[in-house]
Amino acid sequence: MQSGTENMDWVAAALRRIVSFTQDGYEINVVVAGINVGAQPYWNAEATMLMHTKGILVMTPDSAMVLTGKQSLDFSGGVSAEDNFGIGGYDRVMGPNGQAQYWAPNLGAAMRILMSHYAHSYIAPGERAPRRALTTDPVDRDVSAYPHQIEGSEFRTVGKIFSAEIRTPTARSRSTSVP
Repeated sequence: MQSGTENMDWVAAALRRIVSFTQDGYEINVVVAGINVGAQPYWNAEATMLMHTKGILVMTPDSAMVLTGKQSLDFSGGVSAEDNFGIGGYDRVMGPNGQAQYWAPNLGAAMRILMSHYAHSYIAPGERAPRRALTTDPVDRDVSAYPHQIEGSEFRTVGKIFSAEIRTPTARSRSTSVP
């Protein structure tokens, strides 16, 4: 921590505290607005690999999470992109990889997403799970006949997506090879 700017000991120390914190049952939520370089991308990678973690990552249009910024990559001759968004933005990296759960058009919308997450996931002291949301939807409603209309999809109803009769070739081959 005293040995220079490239020393990543402080990142490892922060990551260790974050992992211990979440292993104790606590939750970390991150809202990114701007270019973020360093510990949070490491945490983000850990959060997608460790099954005990909870929380969400919300990114805004002006945000990117990168391990090293574009200028450093370019200077060192490393693989880069046209900008920081190309190496760590929501559209090309964080969203498709599943590391960022939400995109928000601005910081206010990001905070509304975070507050909605809290409203649906908060566990009150002494309770084992979040409280059920009020709904007028009957518990025994069958959604299998609901239309599924996506161009290029062979599934015409929601029920067909989960049907044993219609499977992709990969699923068919796997199901026949399992005893």
